[in-house]
Amino acid sequence: MNNEDKSETRYIWIMTFIMIIGIFILACFSGSAHAACFTVRGQVKCTPEPNDVRNDYNSLKLYTPQGQYRGNVNSNQLDPNSISNPLGKYGSNLSPYSVNNQFAQPSYIGE
Repeated sequence: MNNEDKSETRYIWIMTFIMIIGIFILACFSGSAHAACFTVRGQVKCTPEPNDVRNDYNSLKLYTPQGQYRGNVNSNQLDPNSISNPLGKYGSNLSPYSVNNQFAQPSYIGE
């Protein structure tokens, strides 16, 4: 292998490395400006956005088979109607209207 072949091989390896880094950056940051990426035991992990800002207007709605409203399906703990709000009517594990209350009467949660 002459010097020209070695130089070309080195160039290919460098370009491959740059492309892998570019793909990594796109994968981590394309879906969210708030994504965080880190390495755990040699594996790259990316976290999703920390805050879910969905509310009454842009969330899926949860209804019982009888058509009774049972809250918004999102992870926004500040949404008063979210099933993820631990203090809300539809997210509290003490509320008879919450899917999170394992002791709720079946007629309340729609079973």
